[in-house]
Amino acid sequence: MPAPLRKLLHSLPVSAAFALLILAPDKAASAASAGIDTCLRSVIPALFPILTVTNALLRLGPPAGLLRVLGVPFERLFRIRRSALPVLLLGFLGGFPLGAASAAACCRRGDCDSREAERLMIFANNCSPGFLLGLVSGHVPGGRRTALLLLLVQWAVSLYLGWILGLDHRLPRGEDRPDAGPSPSPAELLTSSVREGGRTVLLICAYVIFFSVLAAFLPAQPLLRGALELTGGVLLLQGNGLWTTVTAAFLLGFGGLAAACQSVAAVEGSGLRTGGYLPLRLLHGLLSALCTACLLAGPAWFPLPLLAAAGLGFLAKRGRKPKKSVV
Repeated sequence: MPAPLRKLLHSLPVSAAFALLILAPDKAASAASAGIDTCLRSVIPALFPILTVTNALLRLGPPAGLLRVLGVPFERLFRIRRSALPVLLLGFLGGFPLGAASAAACCRRGDCDSREAERLMIFANNCSPGFLLGLVSGHVPGGRRTALLLLLVQWAVSLYLGWILGLDHRLPRGEDRPDAGPSPSPAELLTSSVREGGRTVLLICAYVIFFSVLAAFLPAQPLLRGALELTGGVLLLQGNGLWTTVTAAFLLGFGGLAAACQSVAAVEGSGLRTGGYLPLRLLHGLLSALCTACLLAGPAWFPLPLLAAAGLGFLAKRGRKPKKSVV
């Protein structure tokens, strides 16, 4: 694409946003106030403590027993060294953007290299079980049962993408794992963990406020609002049809543009490349929606979207040289 055309395409949405802010300043200010309130009441209390503790856990390293039980299958399935296993567990249980932040912290510590961390931030970065069972369950047909189904589909698609992304990479060798070095002192552990946790949560809050303003100018349509900001879209879900559940599956798999920006912000300064994050999260959302639709049609149909995606991926790789990194 020519540079002038690219610049024009980039400037159009920015100019439109600027015009909206100028023409409706009161509405923008009210939405920003609501975003700040969300940060103070929900985001900071929920994320800052867990981000701080996560950084501490990653600096201390995973327990030896956990590595013995899960380390080998993790390493062989995803082609990522077993010392990065906590990133997968924290990302599955903690929600956006904890998986991305954990991957960056793991890379900084030396428990994985940058290419492994780039893959981890894509598939080990998901909605938390608490979000699905606590919030989503009240807005989808079937309640907690459907929310649990959506959670399992999200995890299955994430593991599948992690396996696909690792196919172009060699199995890590034991001697290639970096030396973890001496354990940090309690004072160093506390100060560094609080510093990293505070930095990450401030960036997240900035995106929450910004996207709260943008969402105020959009129609109250769940797919549109959710593609921009996940929680706002989920709160608009209603009805008992298949479309409601499939829409929820797509939004949860994709995570929304706001969560994508939060995840990219969480790895800022780590040197990780994030160019492939958004399209691969979009693929995650599409596969989640298709798998959910097939599963509701009959359990035997569930693998079809995954098999089709794998076939397309293998066909796309034929005739071109393997890349060092898929991200």
